[in-house]
Amino acid sequence: MVSLLDYTLSNVTILPGKFLEGVTLHGLVISSGELKNISDAAFIGLGSPLQALGLPNNLLTAVPTSALAPLALQLDRLDLSHNQLQKLDNTSFKGLSSLNFLDLSFNKLMSLSADSLSSLVTLRVLRLQGNRLTVNVVSSLQGLRTLTDLDLSYNLLAGPLGSCTIPRLSSLKVLSIAHNQFSNVTKGALAGLDKLSSLACHHNQIDVLEDHSFRALGSLSHLDLSHNRIVAVSGASLAHLYNLTTLDMSHNFLRALTQDLIIPLRSLRELRLDDNDISMITQDVIGDNVTITTLTLSDNPLNCDCSLRQFSSWLVNTTRLSHADKATAQCATPPFLREWTSH
Repeated sequence: MVSLLDYTLSNVTILPGKFLEGVTLHGLVISSGELKNISDAAFIGLGSPLQALGLPNNLLTAVPTSALAPLALQLDRLDLSHNQLQKLDNTSFKGLSSLNFLDLSFNKLMSLSADSLSSLVTLRVLRLQGNRLTVNVVSSLQGLRTLTDLDLSYNLLAGPLGSCTIPRLSSLKVLSIAHNQFSNVTKGALAGLDKLSSLACHHNQIDVLEDHSFRALGSLSHLDLSHNRIVAVSGASLAHLYNLTTLDMSHNFLRALTQDLIIPLRSLRELRLDDNDISMITQDVIGDNVTITTLTLSDNPLNCDCSLRQFSSWLVNTTRLSHADKATAQCATPPFLREWTSH
């Protein structure tokens, strides 16, 4: 009896029938780099119900639906990442009603039929990063009512991020759409994701956050907008993020740090603004109710004139920030204060 068996095979292109007959397993991982075909009877005869199956790093061009059929009622986790899958049809996951975790990352998926995932009535985690999916294809994810974690990073998602870009997934808590080509965030974006707590939008081409962009995301606690092209943020664009504790806007083109970025975020604890074009910090940016305990400002051309006096005084005297965080704020001008920090 073995709980987990991890096979790394060489020179194997076909997985034969009943090759583990009588063996008691809970988890099985098979990768060869060359596996192309799996016998319909490959998993017949196992000594106990298989709960987790991994077939990553192979050359599968289609989901081995018939081979998975004997595992249908018990299989909880399925990993088909790093294969050659190009599409999913209505029968790809037929009968896998107990599946909670599905990894289809780093394939060549371009097409998902409307009902290709509808049979996965208990699915909670879906990994689809590293494929060739477009916004139109993503609409086929509707109906995954139990899904809590969805990764769509490294795809071909483009255009505005709007209210209908992602289907209304009522249980979704974690969403990554990083490393795509979204251009801006429109009013009421991602409507219907009422329970979303973490949103990763880094490494896109976002340059504008419209007013009330996130009004539908009142439960959001973590927002990553780093590595985009954002020049300014209005207070109205963030006004509904009352529960946000972490905001990463590093590696953008912000020119000033104003109260519009901070005051609406009543619960904000961590703010990352490294590598922007911030030269000015307005006097009213730090109020009595500021709750920030992490603030980073490295690689910004701060102009340390009189308008920065109030912020500088707060930075020197606050006990909320670490010495390392304080040291990230360095003067670029005037010349005699260049590289001065409060550290």
